[in-house]
Amino acid sequence: MLENGIADRADDDVMRQHFIVRHTQAMWHAIHHHGVDCRGYFYWSLVDNFEWAEGFNDGRFGLYRVPFSGDEATRFARIPRGSVDVYGRIAGSNSIPADLWARHRRR
Repeated sequence: MLENGIADRADDDVMRQHFIVRHTQAMWHAIHHHGVDCRGYFYWSLVDNFEWAEGFNDGRFGLYRVPFSGDEATRFARIPRGSVDVYGRIAGSNSIPADLWARHRRR
């Protein structure tokens, strides 16, 4: 099993999307070219959470954005980022779809 993630506070979430595509591609390469026995990949974390070193403000690791302040109706809502679609498409197809690879591969 493999688990990793990246903090990305940007609203567009592009850095996290790149990260997920590139790391799943590297995992595929390790399995198919080096015989690595990897049976699963989990992204850390599903939602933004309290980070011991950063508190609620700086470390935004979640596939879903969580506002920790605001009015009662929006506070702690789970708002999907673009990385939700990226991770879901990779997991659902057990591959990196060509359009995701074209958009997120290293150039």
